[in-house]
Formats: sequence, structure tokens, C-alpha cells
Amino acid sequence: MKKLFYLGFCLVLMTGFGCAITNYALITDNNQTSAGGGAGEIRDTFGKAKLVHASQWATSQADGIDELLNFVNQLSDGSQTLYTHNNFSVAGDATFSDDLYCSPETKGCAAVVAKDADPTDPNEDPFLSRLNDECPGARSLSLSLSTGRYYGECGRTGTWSLQDKLSMYNMGEMGEMFGRDVLMYNLNASNFDVRLNNNAGIVTSLPVSGEATAALSLNGQINGLLDASNPLLGNMLLNYAAWLQTNGGEMTTITVTYNGISRSFDVQGHTNTGIGTVSRIMYNAHNKF
Repeated sequence: MKKLFYLGFCLVLMTGFGCAITNYALITDNNQTSAGGGAGEIRDTFGKAKLVHASQWATSQADGIDELLNFVNQLSDGSQTLYTHNNFSVAGDATFSDDLYCSPETKGCAAVVAKDADPTDPNEDPFLSRLNDECPGARSLSLSLSTGRYYGECGRTGTWSLQDKLSMYNMGEMGEMFGRDVLMYNLNASNFDVRLNNNAGIVTSLPVSGEATAALSLNGQINGLLDASNPLLGNMLLNYAAWLQTNGGEMTTITVTYNGISRSFDVQGHTNTGIGTVSRIMYNAHNKF
């Protein structure tokens, strides 16, 4: 499995589209990375452990705010079950889950459940999952993500590098949102690029039309908010679906670049079932934008 590193800000693309993590690296006693070295004992999470993202992002909907949370339950034999839950808050106020005390809400209906009998098996389908459309948060889902062990689980650490933090802080402008001091980031064609690679020779950048604003809080935790109804995201989502219809394979590598900082991640390509289908992406786009 390809190890993926990407800055928390690059989750802008994922929050705009909606993402579930359906493949996660084996959790061993090596700290939060999947690098070699150290004890290799397989860890038992003893229930759902929240994946601690470098930053937490939420998207505003017409009736409130969705924050998709990802969890992993790994047994002592290494087998995993991954869950995507939604942390919903009323319109006008994003209530982010509490990573500090490792006490996020893990009960209730999971929008996506993915079982992985062997996270070290490169031949397993990394996007095999069950989508529960009746569960909260399912409306925000359009992508299925395969990732290395970048984040860290609840109780461990997942952090940005100091260099990446300074780079992103220096690019933002001071502002206010929901009564909080935030750094504001303007996304447009001059500073924002999303490149698609079907891993079969076709690489295309999505057209960026218009502008969108992302906000990053300065309250200790790294929280971000993106307006899910922004036309820029809607156009990109529709263009992504059209590209996927013509060029998509089993896996698409998406590279997001903001002011020269780039990160890549692998998502479900083009299948007849699951989260990343063309029809589902188009349906979500037409209902949101």
C-alpha cells in the first residue's frame, strides 16, 4: 500500500466532496507512522479508536454542519473494521469533536463500514465497504480514501511538521467566523490546483472557476470550515464525475496544490458499487450546489 502524506489543509478537497477512510495501515507499536524500526507488535485498539487528523474540517449544509469522523477497530490479529460517523451541529456553529480527551461520540449509525481482514495484503480491494445511505453524514460522502498510517489513533499523536505549519500560517489572513479568530484562505485558479491521475497514463487538472474561502481556527485545536454549497466546489465535483466517467480506473490519485504546497492521496476510481460511483457523485453535486 502506498504511504500517503498530506497537509491538513489539503483536506479541503475531501471535505468539499465528502470522504470515508476504507483502508488504513496496520497499527503496530512503532508510534503513529508506518515507517520501519521499533517494536512491531500488533496493537489491539479495544474498540473504536478515532483517527486523529492533522486538522478537523467541517462543511456547512442548509440545515446544519457535518463533520465526518473516522474510526478504526483493530483486533490483536491485525484485522480491522473502519467506520465513518457524522458529528452534526446546528447551522451557525460548528461543534468539533474533542480529540484532547479522546472522547468523541462513536455510537449510532455509521454511514460507512469497511472490513479489512489483513491490512498488509496488497491484493485486497482497499475500497471494499458498505454504504448506509440512511445514516447521518451519508449525504456528504462522495469519495473513498486509502491511506497509510499518517494520522495516529486516539491516544497517540498525529501532527503537522513545523515547516508545514509555518507555511500554512504565513499564507492565511486574519479574520473572524462564528465569533472566532481564524486564518482565511482564498481558493482560486491562481493558487489552487487539483490534478487527477488514473494511473494508466491520463493526468488532468480540474478546471477552477470562481472563488471559495476556507477558514482555519486559532484556538489551539486546528479546526477548519468550508461552505459545502460554494459553486467552485460544485463545479469541481461535477467535472470530477465527468472525468471519472471517461477516464476512471480502479484507483485515482488526486494531487491537491495550494500556493505550491502539494499532497497526494488515492481514492476509489470507477466502480459500479460503493461510495465513489459516478452516479452518486453527480447526485450529491446536484443536491448540494
